[in-house]
Amino acid sequence: MFDAQLRLNNERDVSRGVLVDIPRREVRIGKWGGGTIALPLSEEDVKWIKKRVEEGAALVFAMAWVGRSRRNGAVAFYVALTFRRDAEQMTPRRLLVVDLNALHNGVVLATVESDRVLRKGVLRPDVDKIIYLQRQIAQLDSLRRGR
Repeated sequence: MFDAQLRLNNERDVSRGVLVDIPRREVRIGKWGGGTIALPLSEEDVKWIKKRVEEGAALVFAMAWVGRSRRNGAVAFYVALTFRRDAEQMTPRRLLVVDLNALHNGVVLATVESDRVLRKGVLRPDVDKIIYLQRQIAQLDSLRRGR
């Protein structure tokens, strides 16, 4: 993982690990021993990067790795750019609140809007039927084990 810089015009290079240079249409990755690796950017890549910038995103970091291509199995050098933008906080207008208690209490539901409870209710299971089915299952299980 590398710190990254995005150059849209002729900004000064601030010596980050990765420089995405839009005017030159290339990504430059600094090597530890000195020098750089330069990879060309396609027209689609440049459009994608510019679209992220127009959305208000900023280049945060980049990852680089060597792996096999899915198409033909050849070894390739990959670079992934990560952009981040601030998202507007979403405040829900209405909430559905669900409380799951023990089987005999049932399920309590409420629809809440602002400070008002619009609707509430309790869904109770048929406990007698469940107890009957549990007894039948236990009886069948004991018959199966007895053989």
